[in-house]
Amino acid sequence: MQPWKMFIPWMWTLHLLGAVWLSAGVLSGTVIFAQLKRTDGDLNGRAFGLRLAWRLMTLFVVPGAIFTGAMGFYLLHAFRIGFLPGWVKASVVLYFILLAGILFVQVPGVRRAKQAAEASRAAGAPTPELLAAERNKLPAILTHVNSLLVLLLILLMAFKPF
Repeated sequence: MQPWKMFIPWMWTLHLLGAVWLSAGVLSGTVIFAQLKRTDGDLNGRAFGLRLAWRLMTLFVVPGAIFTGAMGFYLLHAFRIGFLPGWVKASVVLYFILLAGILFVQVPGVRRAKQAAEASRAAGAPTPELLAAERNKLPAILTHVNSLLVLLLILLMAFKPF
């Protein structure tokens, strides 16, 4: 047995743990944004909810997406699967859609909203920046899209349908 083959089960386990880590952040973010809709004018509640959403993004979603993707690409090489099967191609496309949405839409949107909410809380009234950030519904909508993408990725990995 080649020495590097003993690491494959460990990498697969790390990949699965990373998927759980990512799923926890994505699904929790959906709950946080649903609760944020109910903070009718409570600046402290909005600021707390957006701080919590930001922490989920930085501690669970972004590291989970990058780590799980890296382990997945390693496993494609380690198991000698390659990029030819259809389920791999579909998974790669879905993964990059997920990663792009997280890095280029959600992270900047949640960061702006968090900063605006904290500035509003300090000022005692909603600032124009907070009102503009709240009109941007895309980061909150993407939490639901991300949940669906994670579910599809899990199904593709588990069943390898094509």
